[in-house]
Amino acid sequence: CDGDGASETLYTSTFPRTTFTYKPTIKFKELEEALEQKSVILIDVRNPDELSGDGEIPGSFNIPLPEIEKAFNLSPAEFLEKYKLEIPEKDVKNVVLSCSSGRRAAAAREKLEEMGFPFLILYEGSFLDWKANGGEII
Repeated sequence: CDGDGASETLYTSTFPRTTFTYKPTIKFKELEEALEQKSVILIDVRNPDELSGDGEIPGSFNIPLPEIEKAFNLSPAEFLEKYKLEIPEKDVKNVVLSCSSGRRAAAAREKLEEMGFPFLILYEGSFLDWKANGGEII
């Protein structure tokens, strides 16, 4: 995307990695602050119709759970084009997974761990917790 201006809307998985300490789970306040600082990448594994019906957490990227395995097997260029996000490195420690309540995010983490991503973070309460805590929804 060099020179075409589109790179301004894309996020890399390598830039913010240096400012965020890995933990296997994250709570609302820490996630809210990390998103504001752009120190984490939030992947929402809900289905697109849930996002359009319920809303989404600002700054999140949607990769539905049924697509997770296929998505993370795409080439870097295909992943970037489809999800507007660079495919994370296997050892990345700042990717947070979210869904509606946390169950599908846990399933996504399990699947991605099997694929060689050992340091993914689970937002256990996910969207319901975000909403209950008054988090911004778009």
